[in-house]
Amino acid sequence: MWKSYTPNPFSELPTKAVNELMDLSNDKKEFPEIGFLLLTSGRLTRLDLCPFNLEIEQDLIVSAIQKTRSICLRNLSSNSEELIFHFVRNIISGNPYLQEFHSRVHPGADVFLKCSNLRILKIYDPCEEFPVSNSPLDLSVSSSLRNLEVLHVFDMDTDTIANVLETCPKLISIGLSDSLDSLEETAQRRQKNSLLNLDVNRHFQLRRCVWGKESRREIRNQRQEYISGFGGKIRSAVEFCPLVQ
Repeated sequence: MWKSYTPNPFSELPTKAVNELMDLSNDKKEFPEIGFLLLTSGRLTRLDLCPFNLEIEQDLIVSAIQKTRSICLRNLSSNSEELIFHFVRNIISGNPYLQEFHSRVHPGADVFLKCSNLRILKIYDPCEEFPVSNSPLDLSVSSSLRNLEVLHVFDMDTDTIANVLETCPKLISIGLSDSLDSLEETAQRRQKNSLLNLDVNRHFQLRRCVWGKESRREIRNQRQEYISGFGGKIRSAVEFCPLVQ
């Protein structure tokens, strides 16, 4: 039935209707052909790819790419991870109204540059059988996500978290990432740049925070040093995040 359409039959529907139809596909945990039309409709505001096994659906993905001609398959290797990586990037690029995105595939941070409406971004630890490269959320990306409220990206380092906190003013959660060292880094940066008209007293909106390293992983001397300074770090962090719960 849908094969007879050249334009996407869902591209003119209200976003609410497309989201609800996509939710039905999520419940079935499979990608029927109609599901790909929803993914490429350009109308999605909410997308959760976690329920789907993209590797199992690889043949259907190839078929969808061939029909939409959105990716040149000749430029891709036979590696399934590379194919899925580009497919997920294509979905994001084709849905400029995205406000919420969940995935176990890290599509690369740069693909979110034009997702200015994004409020929730969660990229979970990938399954061991599907390794992907982590792409840091750099300043050029995070500065375009001014409406971001919830961010969960695995293995974010201290500098990345500090950059995100400074450039995404509406953030209330950064998932399970420990932001304590990043807040300390932010305080040092602000102190150094206080003469550059930087608002050194600006507070963050964080409400849900994970603070404190697992001391078992530290060398004994380092562990003792960390524990002795922990109280001061917490006090400083609370000053930065007065809304923390």
